[in-house]
Amino acid sequence: MRRLRLASVPLILAFLFPAAAFAAGVPFPVPPARRLDTPSAKDVTVCIATEAVRDMRQFEARPGSPDIPSLQSARIPQNRCVGRNRNLYGKALDNILIDGNQTVEGLVADSLAAALAGMGFTVVRAKDQAPADAWQVEILIDRLWGWMDVPQGRIFLDETDSQMVGGMETRINVTPPGGRPATLTATGEGRCNLGVRWGAAWQKMMTLMLQSYMNRAQSRFAELDFAAPDETAEAVAPPPVDAKEQLRKIEELRDEQLITEEEYRQKRQEILDRL
Repeated sequence: MRRLRLASVPLILAFLFPAAAFAAGVPFPVPPARRLDTPSAKDVTVCIATEAVRDMRQFEARPGSPDIPSLQSARIPQNRCVGRNRNLYGKALDNILIDGNQTVEGLVADSLAAALAGMGFTVVRAKDQAPADAWQVEILIDRLWGWMDVPQGRIFLDETDSQMVGGMETRINVTPPGGRPATLTATGEGRCNLGVRWGAAWQKMMTLMLQSYMNRAQSRFAELDFAAPDETAEAVAPPPVDAKEQLRKIEELRDEQLITEEEYRQKRQEILDRL
């Protein structure tokens, strides 16, 4: 027999005590990164400076879908907001904020730094700590949002009926010293059962989303060529000059009176001198 719960109880509590439940913020630790043996990354330093991480998300006052970022109040700091609760009828409730010691920019930067360290990169977080040959990384956060996927109009819900869902996407601009810049796109998704403990569900969903993002970021960086150009390599020699062909052409130009006899002799001597 399926275990049922009265869905209105946590919803009423959320209405009565939203500030106590979520305004203080929910801690979202960076999940551990998988270890990838990437030999070409071991001699590369990557700089992810704080000022190079920007939140580009667009918030709407009355979004038509719960997956669109929105703020309960203009007083809520956007750089700490990662989602919003809602009731059975789709009405948006309180925002989910990152713990006060975190920001969205910091959480994403920490996640990418952990992912790259897991590949063998040396990661620094300030430009004044980076060596001259460090790769500079800029992160543009286009999407990072979580929401509750709840069947509308239901009174009794099984714990598997409602889902906590989240998605994120960033553009990562990588600039190697003296090399060609590259732009990578990394995404992440998370989904878990809502259950009764909403705070725990938010933490689990965010962990799954960040882990997915970190794995895909590693895959994208693994596609890059980290090898520095070999400055000691000999320059490729130009193809040999076909002297006979050049002599024939200037003879044709002279015979057609397109160049003078003097110009012909001068060009002829230049060709012979190069042999």
